[in-house]
Amino acid sequence: MGLFIMAAGFVLSVKADLGVSPISCVPCIYSLTFPLTLGQTTIIFNVLLIFLQMLLLRKRYRIFQLVQFPVVFLFGFFINLIMKYATWVTPVNYFEQAVLCLLSCVILAIGVFFEVKAALTYLPPSL
Repeated sequence: MGLFIMAAGFVLSVKADLGVSPISCVPCIYSLTFPLTLGQTTIIFNVLLIFLQMLLLRKRYRIFQLVQFPVVFLFGFFINLIMKYATWVTPVNYFEQAVLCLLSCVILAIGVFFEVKAALTYLPPSL
């Protein structure tokens, strides 16, 4: 549930068209540059971050953390799903963009809360 809510917050942030977090800009830019969806580029970027974690942590990387892989794919799927059904979200002026941006922050925070509360696994630092 937390992943879906986080994906909704992420998509609303993109739809607000006022910018995204620095780490989220990488998948956003690549989704605009290459014929890939935002969800696909997010998956690719997060998988690279997981491999980077493995490389940096080496022996401290716990085998249980491999559960991040299916979580990343699910997160990317949710992003694509929400993007598909949120085509009607198109702010027309700066006020609507600002409200949407603030709403995206609140929704994203709720999603992060649920993800942390579940204490199962976390996405690599991608949001």
